[in-house]
Amino acid sequence: MTSNLRPKLLAVTNDLATLRSIADITAPHFETIRVRDAAMALSLIETDGNISVMVSEHLQIAGTDNTLLDLVRIRKGHIKRIMLTTYTDLSVIVHGLHTGSIQHVIHKPVNRIELLAVVGYPTPIAPPGVLPAATNRLVA
Repeated sequence: MTSNLRPKLLAVTNDLATLRSIADITAPHFETIRVRDAAMALSLIETDGNISVMVSEHLQIAGTDNTLLDLVRIRKGHIKRIMLTTYTDLSVIVHGLHTGSIQHVIHKPVNRIELLAVVGYPTPIAPPGVLPAATNRLVA
């Protein structure tokens, strides 16, 4: 019996092509969870203690003045927070960088080299010579 010992990356965007790109790029290094809804992402953040990186577009949480990245910083500050952007939301980026809600910014479309440089290469927690199987999943 084998277990998946790779860290988890949560990708959050409404754009299916971007979700696929992120999953394809990060699959060798992370278990990638793809989500299209901010509320679902927040629920996963609260219940899954193994998420180490979140890549997200600017998403407002309904009924609040907070963004998803704001709430992740407040509730689970150890998670690396990366914002996907087209730079049309420059004021949000500046605010997020100043408050610490955003730790890194990546321009869309996602570039393989840039994304891997920002998320880093985690070391699998597996015996030498054993590489975990690639997994990623889309959460509806």
